[in-house]
Amino acid sequence: MPNAFCGVSVFLLAAGLFCVLFGVLTSICTPYDVLMRERLKMVPGLPAYEWWATPPDEVLLRVYVFNVTNQHEFESGHTDRLHMQEVGPFIFREKLTHVNTTFHENGTMTYTAVRQAIFLPELNTLSLNDTITVPNLAVLVYRPEISQHVEMRRGGYDSTLSGAGVSWRVVHEGLGAVLPQGMASYLHDASFLTKLAFNVILRRLDSKPLANVTVQEYMWNLTDPLVDVTRKLVPHLVPVENMGVLHTIYADFTDEVSVFIGPDNERRFFQMDRFHGDRNLGWWPADRCDSVYGSTEGVSYHQGVRREDELRYFRKTLCRVTPLYFAREEERLGMRALRFELPDDVYDRPANASSDTDCYTRRHQRPLPSGLTDLAPCYYNFPVAASMPHFYSSPHLHQVVDGMQPDRSKHHSYVIVEPTTGVPMNAAARSQSNLIVHDVNDIHGVGRFSNQVIPMFWAEYNQVGLPWYIHFTMYFTVMVLPWSQRLCTAAMMLAGVILGLLGYRRAVRRHRALRRRLLRRRARDAHVPVKALSSYSSLDLLPSSSSGSSAGVACSSSAASTSGSTAETPLSLSSSNSSSAERVAPC
Repeated sequence: MPNAFCGVSVFLLAAGLFCVLFGVLTSICTPYDVLMRERLKMVPGLPAYEWWATPPDEVLLRVYVFNVTNQHEFESGHTDRLHMQEVGPFIFREKLTHVNTTFHENGTMTYTAVRQAIFLPELNTLSLNDTITVPNLAVLVYRPEISQHVEMRRGGYDSTLSGAGVSWRVVHEGLGAVLPQGMASYLHDASFLTKLAFNVILRRLDSKPLANVTVQEYMWNLTDPLVDVTRKLVPHLVPVENMGVLHTIYADFTDEVSVFIGPDNERRFFQMDRFHGDRNLGWWPADRCDSVYGSTEGVSYHQGVRREDELRYFRKTLCRVTPLYFAREEERLGMRALRFELPDDVYDRPANASSDTDCYTRRHQRPLPSGLTDLAPCYYNFPVAASMPHFYSSPHLHQVVDGMQPDRSKHHSYVIVEPTTGVPMNAAARSQSNLIVHDVNDIHGVGRFSNQVIPMFWAEYNQVGLPWYIHFTMYFTVMVLPWSQRLCTAAMMLAGVILGLLGYRRAVRRHRALRRRLLRRRARDAHVPVKALSSYSSLDLLPSSSSGSSAGVACSSSAASTSGSTAETPLSLSSSNSSSAERVAPC
């Protein structure tokens, strides 16, 4: 039997089989899974890595400074409380880049994060040249920290001190006696000689606890003659000359971070393994607040974020790890999103906190009031602390100063995360920096500031959205790809079945056609020879034509015989074919 499977049928069956196999394969190993796994690998050159290495400029830094409006009334004793006026926002763009990337075999990646604050004149309505009255950090943050090995250098200050009626020996012994063991200490714990020496310098330089400066100076170039004098007298006493609040933050905002990556770390993607080579900061007694392991810088979170997850956020400006908890579900940019918020009581110190669980008191230090968290370890041991903006979650701190206007909608922190990819779609991290002034009643002109918590400024880091290309990629990955791949899988399998059926049907039809043709040919071939033998049987008995008259007699006899046969069976003659006629014709 000839092959019934012609080229078209074979092609249809092969195409159908391919479509079915492709549909099965894409249902087992989906394009979505492949794409998400490739993202976890952070391969240089691919969008996930490149967009992380140079993030889009979508983070705005808004700074609000507090201006003291009753300086003279407070200094003269007519009022016991400072009145603060919020001035701002002053808007900057935080530029973040990741450099020096190294991949490790244990599924981690180490990089250096570099941050810069760039002023945006087009977004600001206020001038950096405006004058404000602020705490003089050079005076109020004074912190005599010295060791036995500090070299005291007189320079040109012998005459200055002599003019004040105090010998160099008094200043040397006073400042040198602060901490003979080289440990940090605040001025309120200093000895009598130290306070005496400091009083001499303050009187001579006429430095005031409140200073009138421009916003530009307060943020980027804050200094005082006291800093210059003290730094020349005792170089190790003053760690920095420029005490501008933003300069202090961004002067050394370069951190080495190690994070988890790779398909094996899907639930730990971009969570920290180490910060500057260590898993612990070394500042707090409790591991849960001192350890950075499992926290994130907020650039990205792990894939598959769930409501019950705790997002641990770390930023050096807060000097600790803080938790974010699920608040509600939202819809952003046409996609489902989860909103996580910083608890209002995150800075509240538990009344029964032990040394093993206290995240608010450093070793060998006095505890701060509830609602404050110590920032000193991150900023040269300056007495500064963080709180919620305007003390909105700590009403008891409102009694310290006037002018606070807490508003949760403006002052709380949150992040809105797309749960499938873990990409933050919108975020606002808000924190206030405060100056902690201890008991300094023995210091000239500073006594009225004793035991005060003075707000300096509060800042908001706001991720305002996503660029269009990241939004498009996320929307395609989360919303389009899952449905399209299901549709594609179903369509491929359906197309495979249809093509297979068409190929099979065509093969069957061709097989039947060939069978009918073959049967007809066989029937014809089998029927024609039988009729020929019946017609030619008499001819086979005749002698050949070369026999002469015998042939004529044979022919006549054959004709008579044929005539008789025809008369008996007329249908046999009618069924004789042309071949019979041709063979009889010579007779």
